[in-house]
Amino acid sequence: WNFTSRFGQRSPLYDGIASALYSTPTTYFHKPFPMLSQQAYTYHPTCKIPNYPGFQNVPGYEYYAGSVLENALLFAYELAAQNADTSFQGYGPYALCNKDPSELGIQPDEWGFHWLKDHNFHPAVGTDFVSQCSGSFSSEMQSDLYTNGGYVAPHVYAGSVSFYDGYEQVVKSNHRTVGMTPMYPKSYWDQHNLPPMSEGTFFGIPRCDFYERQMSKEAYEFVYSHENCHPCDGFKFNTPFHCEKQVRKTAGEIIGLSVSNTLALFGFLIAVGPALIRALKIGEDAEVAKDEKHELPAIQ
Repeated sequence: WNFTSRFGQRSPLYDGIASALYSTPTTYFHKPFPMLSQQAYTYHPTCKIPNYPGFQNVPGYEYYAGSVLENALLFAYELAAQNADTSFQGYGPYALCNKDPSELGIQPDEWGFHWLKDHNFHPAVGTDFVSQCSGSFSSEMQSDLYTNGGYVAPHVYAGSVSFYDGYEQVVKSNHRTVGMTPMYPKSYWDQHNLPPMSEGTFFGIPRCDFYERQMSKEAYEFVYSHENCHPCDGFKFNTPFHCEKQVRKTAGEIIGLSVSNTLALFGFLIAVGPALIRALKIGEDAEVAKDEKHELPAIQ
């Protein structure tokens, strides 16, 4: 499901995620309208998440615009569409990146691109992961996270699947449904020499539910901030919302309409009545004058 090795480089996503199943490691889903539907967030086809901010400045950008090489979600979707053995779900080579690597002092390669390992996600500064994670997240990890960022992989679906989450709630997916798979600060795990993954660890790193949920939450907020990517944006492509219903008017409504029509006619007559009377009077005077002019003289 992940083809990053074809590009001659190793993405942390290639080594860090063992399969496309949502349980290894945990993928978090957002249901935007939980009272109306169990459908997880599904982006509109016009939603575009650039590989990283500033990607439009790479040399020859016009050749990549609109392709999988520009759009992280589209790349993941196209690969997921090939994964019949995993119910059409999977990951692309690009993690979500919410800061331009160049602005962080990371130099691009000789062709002007940034390496996959530099597609990092930086959470908002201020959250105390150390205290929230009860010791499983060290102060050194937090400092590294705020300096270098972590990873959040978009887990995209290309088919309809329903499953139960960890709280026995139904989650439904469809084409372009996106889940967020958070990973830990890159300096604290060796993607080339990974220890076995267990239920409570992320390849040797103790897992923290708060950290994973917070990273996923902010990743969704990052996606929603882009044009046509917010859950509500999809509605504008389904307009007009038009509903017809046949109803019988009540007696009060009928009387009210009759009175309104009568008043309207009365007002119209008041406004144009004098003008009509004046026009008729002028016409009558003109006819009398014409008859007097053509009257023959009497015979003596």
